[in-house]
Amino acid sequence: MSSEKIASAVNILKGNLAAGWDIISGSQGESERLGIARRFGGSAAAYSLRDIGAVNGRVVKVRRDGDDVEEDFSANQVQSGSLENWVNGKLENTLPADVATAAAAFSLRKVKASYASNAVRIRRSSDDAEVNVAFDSDDKVSTSSAISVVSGTVTDTTLGGFINGTDAFVHTWYDQAGSNNAVQATDANQPKIASDGALLDDGLDFDGSNDFLESTTLSSIYTGTDTVSSAFILVNSDAASTTQYIIGAGSTSSSNPMYNTLFHSGGNIGWQARDDAGTLKSNLSATPYVANQMYLVSNINSGTTTDFNSNAVIKDNGADSDVGAKTINTVKLGARGNASSSPLNGSIKEAIFYASDQSDNSFKIESNINNYYDVYNDANETSATEFSFLNQRS
Repeated sequence: MSSEKIASAVNILKGNLAAGWDIISGSQGESERLGIARRFGGSAAAYSLRDIGAVNGRVVKVRRDGDDVEEDFSANQVQSGSLENWVNGKLENTLPADVATAAAAFSLRKVKASYASNAVRIRRSSDDAEVNVAFDSDDKVSTSSAISVVSGTVTDTTLGGFINGTDAFVHTWYDQAGSNNAVQATDANQPKIASDGALLDDGLDFDGSNDFLESTTLSSIYTGTDTVSSAFILVNSDAASTTQYIIGAGSTSSSNPMYNTLFHSGGNIGWQARDDAGTLKSNLSATPYVANQMYLVSNINSGTTTDFNSNAVIKDNGADSDVGAKTINTVKLGARGNASSSPLNGSIKEAIFYASDQSDNSFKIESNINNYYDVYNDANETSATEFSFLNQRS
């Protein structure tokens, strides 16, 4: 044993009477790590958010408001911010179409991990040539995305080369969850995806006049006896003074019934359902919204109630919005399902549909979308309203 150890042994022992002596090092070097609850003979029970005896074990159990999930955390996780990030959904990295089985998933990023096909089919205005656009190495659409020719003469191999100096419009937004593709074959009605050779920051831009994409097969999720369905849409409006339909499900042969997510001219974002007679069965809204600002809106129907959320906060809910006997044979992005009036003057970045109630999964779905796009800030996020200290001596 070194002379330094011998000389200091009394002082070391004095401060560590209850601790084990390390005969190899000649001192008790780990006493501080044990915490006060295990020193000087130990305590019967110990509760704290710092480590006073857990020895890197769990110190608290927390229940998250967003989905009522409970999790244990160590003192280190509390201090490092892991607990806060978990509470606010910052750790939710499961893609939306993998959280639960989606009926359709439209996005310019990959939202289903196993999806291995194209994101969109686009047309450039300079010569009307069309190409399919794949996801790049970062699983999103960018100017480096590979392209494959659908029609016309194309010598480019990447999206950047294809759209160089021109505008581009979307013919097909491919469904990453199945075969419910959203299509617009009429050139004049196609939403824009690029302007003067640059991809638009806000996704697909609908001109507020006659642009929309349509999926007739997706209508099946609205045709059951009770419309148990959920939709999550990332959208903005270029104008707050007009009524604009974001998503519409309806009958192509009559004015009713219909289900719509929309911007109201009065400054609200809302969701509504009407029966065959045109009677408003459900009318939910969130207020206010601001033009040229992205919102994550969702409507979730359980079969008995419908919740309407804006930026992950329930803004309104109501009774079952089933409209009774109905014929729903189309779903439109950027327009009413049953008419062409009041189309969207704005942009859609992502739209995920489920033929089921996603109340239990909404926190995970919305958190992943927000983590990727940074739509809303901490003021809109969830909280932990219940926690239990864990005995660090148990």
